[in-house]
Parts: sequence; structure tokens; C-alpha cells
Amino acid sequence: MEHTEISKQDALAFLQSQFIMNIACVYNGLPVSSVLLFHIDDECNFYFATHRDSIKSRALLSNSNVSLSVWEHNKMLIQADGVAAEITDTNKAIEIIDRLAESTAKGASFWPPLFRIKGDSYIVFAIKPTWMRALDLTRDTMTQEDSPFSTIISSDNETGNSSV
Repeated sequence: MEHTEISKQDALAFLQSQFIMNIACVYNGLPVSSVLLFHIDDECNFYFATHRDSIKSRALLSNSNVSLSVWEHNKMLIQADGVAAEITDTNKAIEIIDRLAESTAKGASFWPPLFRIKGDSYIVFAIKPTWMRALDLTRDTMTQEDSPFSTIISSDNETGNSSV
């Protein structure tokens, strides 16, 4: 059974319709996973804000490697690895906070904890993916021999079927 190839545009459209992701990083040699709000730009860069003193911000400031996933039941799963960097430009950070606020409007009754962070207590990060893959979750079965994932971004910027 062939899998449905997902284009970069389709993956980006899906990501732009979402606002919650899960990230994983390492702190003091141990894995750390967090669910948080995100914004994505047209170049597939992810942005998020968190409390400056959180474990995830300390983890990313000491080791910028990160994995993330975004999914919606019966729609799509996106997985990516990338490098996180603090946004130090104040105007850019404010723009990202505004975009995060706009993205939460997609959830009618959603009131994120992000808005409880006061003043300069937060830190804004950008994640530039080094690879990204997508899985079509609209099918009832996944019995093909090849990986059902579509590579969206690879370290050599080629697209095609993932060999994972």
C-alpha cells in the first residue's frame, strides 16, 4: 500500500492551523518534555515563549537541540528536530508574543498560562528545524512496507520518502 505524500505546503498549512506542540530537550542529562503554545512562520520556523526560570528554558540555553511534535487526531502528525535560539530582539519577541495570542483564538475556550507570565519573566525562543516529517492520519490502516512518513525538511534540504 502506498502512502499519501504530504507536501511542504500541506504540512505548513496544517501547522498554521494548530497552536499546541510538545517539545523534548535535555536538562542535566535527563529528558524534559513540555506542552506549549507555538507560532510557525512561512519558512517553518517555530516560535514559543516560556517562563525564564523554567527547566525547559534553562535546558535550551545550555543545550539548544530540541525535538517537537504536533498532531491532531485523524488528521496529521508532524515530527521535527531542530536548534532553539533565544530571540533577543525585544521588538521581535513582542511580535511573537502577539502572534501566540492570536493563535490561541483558534481555541474557543482556551486561556493559556502564557498570559499569566508578567513583564520580563518570559523568554522567547525560535526553533529552526534541521529535519521534519509528516504522517497522514486520515487513513484507517498503515500496513505499507515503506515508512508512512513524508520528509518535509531534511538536513540536506531534499524532500521525499523518509527512510526511518
